[in-house]
Amino acid sequence: MLKAASFSFHTYLVHERLKPFVKKIWTFENTAKMLNSDLNLIAPNGEIKMIISYRNGMRSTIGNIDRDHKENRCFIIGLHTTSGIMDWDMNYGSIGVEFKPFAACRFFKFPLIEIRNNIYNVSELLNQRGTELEDQIAEIEEVSGKVEFVQKFLATQIRSDAESDSVVEFAVNRIISTSGLIKYGTLSSEIGYSTRQLNRRFTEVVGLNPKEFSNIIRFDRIFRNMKTGNFVDNEFYDAYYDQSHFIKHFRNVTGMTPKRYIESTNVAAEIFYSNK
Repeated sequence: MLKAASFSFHTYLVHERLKPFVKKIWTFENTAKMLNSDLNLIAPNGEIKMIISYRNGMRSTIGNIDRDHKENRCFIIGLHTTSGIMDWDMNYGSIGVEFKPFAACRFFKFPLIEIRNNIYNVSELLNQRGTELEDQIAEIEEVSGKVEFVQKFLATQIRSDAESDSVVEFAVNRIISTSGLIKYGTLSSEIGYSTRQLNRRFTEVVGLNPKEFSNIIRFDRIFRNMKTGNFVDNEFYDAYYDQSHFIKHFRNVTGMTPKRYIESTNVAAEIFYSNK
């Protein structure tokens, strides 16, 4: 059986310039081939991610679309409402950047809804700048040096023409602080927006509407607890109408029942969620 010791997950201090916009920067490495019995399932957590494969490659499947991510290539994972399957080569290494939900728009000049439920190479989204990023990272030998370069690159990408949206930031933080349980009407009343106004602005900035984002955050809490040993029977009752509602939502996101997932092996998810 593949052991968690075959993986390493290391986080880095985020530069002061990036702290308002970036939640976490990490490196992920494995020294063993993934087993066929491992689900390799990564569930959505409400954050847009940038991944740079700096040693060997990986493959991803999201929405029945298979992609091959080669060494020294960088890709952006848009906000997802369903889970993805990841498979890494032996001796794989990558850098990951997780953007705060209300802040990813400060780095990209296109509506984030355009990359919803999708993955794009950074060269497709940032054109020449994206290609230069990949080429320059490939020339740096030390992993810490690669991470440092990525942080400096992102600092230069912060858009001065895209102001922070305090309304959306407040809405995102309220949804997260309530584990996705705050009512849509309550949220719009607290902000002083109509539900239609909030829906439009939230979708423009985040890439999903408030209901979709709330569903992800609500699911994330339970999914995290299921693989870190903190899940208790009937925990879903404060987040879902009943057990059948919970099972239906879980199946929609992961493609399987909670029972099957609990009985399965998903080492990668355990590594990522234990370091959240």
